[in-house]
Amino acid sequence: ELTILCMLLFTGCEKQGDKKSSYRQTLLTARNWVLSNYEVKYGSGPWQSHSAGWDDCDKDDTTVFRIDNIYELRGGVVKCDQFEPIILNTDGWHFAEYETKIQFDAYADLHSIGVLNEDELVIMEIKEGIVGGQIVYKYAKSTYRHD
Repeated sequence: ELTILCMLLFTGCEKQGDKKSSYRQTLLTARNWVLSNYEVKYGSGPWQSHSAGWDDCDKDDTTVFRIDNIYELRGGVVKCDQFEPIILNTDGWHFAEYETKIQFDAYADLHSIGVLNEDELVIMEIKEGIVGGQIVYKYAKSTYRHD
């Protein structure tokens, strides 16, 4: 009876669904991220940055990955219009394939995590398409840094 009582005392307080955060989840959720560069390449062609033409009102938007597997895209101080909401977009997210990939609930595709450390997050995706009867791969690379 004493053994059962001790087991209940030490395990009874743990809530269902409680889980420890992994190191990678802690890196992702500890601080806000700002998209600093977006690059695209087709096939084996060169990477081309698409960041130069961003509006000032988009440059300070932050992405927040919450510990409850919700992400939020939040508008920055510079607003694109006077009615812009604080939260521009929200969705669910989760790691896949031993935390080497991330999936957003609105999209079926898995995105590779190229880099995830204290300073940088790089998310990569590959899309397949047909151009002129040929299969062409479009690679996209989103680089985030902390705000």
